[in-house]
Amino acid sequence: MSNLFGQTPAQGYEFMAIVVDDVDTASRTVHSRDRTGAAIQVSYRDQPGGIALVPKQGERWLAVRRGYSWFLEKRQDSAEEHDELAGYAPGDMRIRADGAIRMVGDSLTFNGSPVGGALARDEFEHPGTGFTSVTLTAAAQAGSVRVYLNGLLLPSTVWAWDPDTDVITFTGALGEAGFVEVLYSPA
Repeated sequence: MSNLFGQTPAQGYEFMAIVVDDVDTASRTVHSRDRTGAAIQVSYRDQPGGIALVPKQGERWLAVRRGYSWFLEKRQDSAEEHDELAGYAPGDMRIRADGAIRMVGDSLTFNGSPVGGALARDEFEHPGTGFTSVTLTAAAQAGSVRVYLNGLLLPSTVWAWDPDTDVITFTGALGEAGFVEVLYSPA
């Protein structure tokens, strides 16, 4: 006796254009309509390699049927978004989201150099007599240095950074108990 639901159709994949009506983020499904107006539920669980785009109401997507289930394949650009591409050169890429772009990782580089939010973090444990100065492990960009004592941001009036030596000098001995943390963008 065979199990009908355990078998997949013999034909290849089917594709369908849909418009998103509602997004259920808990179950990672969208309630949508096809071109005839028929309601269809589509999963967005099957997105490739660590990249996830959460659909939003009103967007047009291409859905693909795998076995007996429908999955979102890719978002379709609107006419206005196509017009934006007129000024792009061959090989250009656009990354766009109507909401937040959330990047999860330890660092971000562009052609081998850190990008924007990539920060270096130096931590120094208390010396017992308090901190008078600390030396950064890398050269810092001007204006990017932030100094914390026991988790509290210190105003720049109590410390000075020497860009030639990458040494931070304090106006007096600080932090007899605790640690100093310095965040900065590497040069």
